[in-house]
Amino acid sequence: MVLSWFGRRATEFGFPNELWTAGRVAQLIERTFGVHFHPNYLSTWLARRRISPQKPEKQARERDPAKIERWLANEAVEVKKKSLPGRNSS
Repeated sequence: MVLSWFGRRATEFGFPNELWTAGRVAQLIERTFGVHFHPNYLSTWLARRRISPQKPEKQARERDPAKIERWLANEAVEVKKKSLPGRNSS
């Protein structure tokens, strides 16, 4: 069960960002099962299972995937056409 948590976002478990750490895993184990593990122990346990702390990619809060898709579909084509060699930009 613990390993299945890594397929989900840390924010789904109430954490403020997507960073998975041994400390957070320790908190979830204690919250879920009532058992306390030291984060150092869990770090080793996770490493043996080839799970390492993952930092999410940084993105601007204002990032809007729908706007990006629209831009790529419409305006990016026009920008690319204008930048091709031999084209008159006027």
